Amino acid sequence: MLVSLTAPAFADVAIVSARAAEEQGRLEVTLTGEHIGKVLYFALYSSGRVIFKPDDQSEYQTAMLSPAQHKAILHGLELRSVGKSPDVVDGFLDLYCVQAWVHGVRQRQCAGNIEFSRKVPAALVKIWSRLRHFEPPGATPWVPTRLGLLLLPSKPPYDSVWAWPGAWPRPVESPGDSLVAELPGTALPELERHAGEQVDVNGKKYHVNYQSLVPSEDGWR
Repeated sequence: MLVSLTAPAFADVAIVSARAAEEQGRLEVTLTGEHIGKVLYFALYSSGRVIFKPDDQSEYQTAMLSPAQHKAILHGLELRSVGKSPDVVDGFLDLYCVQAWVHGVRQRQCAGNIEFSRKVPAALVKIWSRLRHFEPPGATPWVPTRLGLLLLPSKPPYDSVWAWPGAWPRPVESPGDSLVAELPGTALPELERHAGEQVDVNGKKYHVNYQSLVPSEDGWR
């Protein structure tokens, strides 16, 4: 899940934690919102592990579904239909996307008004509506262990600038004059403290995007 502090772009290259992937199983379906960044709303794994963002909360929750619960939440959802028809953008800047893994192949479809537009396929609306509002009992807070960062060049004027901490791994170059880095989850409070500010790396100023990486989720590399 990604929080875009000031910048609009991100890359979609896989970062996979083999250990975490083994523990959680493979990804089956995710829901994301995309505009100035990417926000993960829901992720379900083959193990029954679910990570989700409740409608009325900013913090993430996680739960382990029983086999019966796992079967029930997917019952009647046509995951194979995802990506079989064009995206429905209709001029919306905010997109809401469903990704489903069918026989190990990722399929993706997005819409600008996914629950209310008559142009969106009914199967996609059903998937989004059920999973987006799913809140299993007994859920506990989920804290990320890894963060993916994308730094995009910034131009003056600068409202506020903070220095990249010397104890953090140095960002590395990426296409388009951007930088990427991966940090431990313990860096999250510092990033949140500097929300909306530019960061100075080797004398250059950058907009900061950061993404809390769930097991097997796409990130920046």
